[in-house]
Amino acid sequence: MALDRRKLLHASGLAAAAAVVAPFAPSATASTSQTRPGKPASPVSGADVAAANGWSIFAGRKVGVITNPTGVLANFRSIVDDMAAKGVEVGAVFGPEHGFRGTAQDGASEGTSVDPRTGITVYDAYGATVADYVGFFEASGVDTICFDIQDVGARFYTYIWTMWGAMQAASRTGATFVVLDRPNPIGGQARGPVLQKGFESGVGQLGIALQHGMTVGELANTSTQFTFRPPASSPSRTFRWWRSRDGAAT
Repeated sequence: MALDRRKLLHASGLAAAAAVVAPFAPSATASTSQTRPGKPASPVSGADVAAANGWSIFAGRKVGVITNPTGVLANFRSIVDDMAAKGVEVGAVFGPEHGFRGTAQDGASEGTSVDPRTGITVYDAYGATVADYVGFFEASGVDTICFDIQDVGARFYTYIWTMWGAMQAASRTGATFVVLDRPNPIGGQARGPVLQKGFESGVGQLGIALQHGMTVGELANTSTQFTFRPPASSPSRTFRWWRSRDGAAT
């Protein structure tokens, strides 16, 4: 499904111009703390934390990974390539806008295919509905969904809505959902108009500010707490937060 981001932004921006800023208090987890004098602490991504522990959080699981070229370790190796090489059973990859390997332009995807590097089936998840994700998860037989994409902190980027649809599908299928978190590059402050009910689209599905001020892990957690109630039988979701190198939780 093609999404014209420019037209959608123009329309929703005019409609929501008078809206107040979202009442989300910026979380302490959205900024680095306890930095050394004169030198900010370097963040460590959730992926690097998981990889340093031998990907043990996925032991005995069949994992479906939602990622793109930003889902890399500190050595710039794709998390999918690293997982596959380290013995994690990766049952499928789900490619967002621009695709898993990032070869497609904006508003496009790479389609469903077999990744030549790993031999893993990559499903085209760009514009997918919740029902589509349910079908992907059931067809691939995955029991755990891992999300790792670097967001930019703006509501109109499609990656957070890819995550949102996949979260709902995970609840329906009983799959565990894991977010390997990364910093919000524009900080932890919420600014700009809030998406108003009735104007939901592929570039905005929840009532959050244009600059939402959250990491994807925080956004996932906020979504489950305030908007989306998974059934009690659904496995609890695990969120891996990024940390500064001095050990301070962020």
